[in-house]
Amino acid sequence: MNRIPRVVTAIAVIAALLSFGATTLAKDRVNQPLSVHGTPISVIEQNLAIGIKHSSQGVHVSAMQTARDLKALFPQHSFGSLVIPLMTILKDKHATSPSRILAALTLHELRTARGDFAISQTALFTDDSRLANACAWLTVERNKDKM
Repeated sequence: MNRIPRVVTAIAVIAALLSFGATTLAKDRVNQPLSVHGTPISVIEQNLAIGIKHSSQGVHVSAMQTARDLKALFPQHSFGSLVIPLMTILKDKHATSPSRILAALTLHELRTARGDFAISQTALFTDDSRLANACAWLTVERNKDKM
C-alpha cells in the first residue's frame, strides 16, 4: 500500500523533468540558426543559387524544385539570393518552357515584390503562351492573397 504513492511520486518527478528538458531544448533551438542535417540554411541557399545558374537544365530544374521544397519547410527564411537567378531563367527566351514555368512558380512561392513584378511582366510580354498563362494565373493568385 505504501508502494503506490512512491510510484506516483516517481512518475510525477520524471514527467516534470522531461517537460523541463523539452522546454529547455525548445528554447535552445529558437536561438540556433536554421539548418538541415547540421548545414546552415544560408550555405544551402548559396549552393542552390549556383545550381540555378548552372548550364545543365537538369541541375537548375532540380535546384529550383529543391528551393520550393525548402521554402515550404522554412517559410520564415527569405531565400532572397535566389530571386535574381530565377528571374534570369524566367526571362531567358532560350530556356525551355517548363523551366521558365518552374522559375515562375518558385518566384511566386518566395513571395518577394521583385519576383512578383517579374512574373506579372512576363505574363504581359512573353511570346510563350503556356508561360504567359501560368504567369497570369500566378499574378491573379498573388492579387487574391493581397486582398
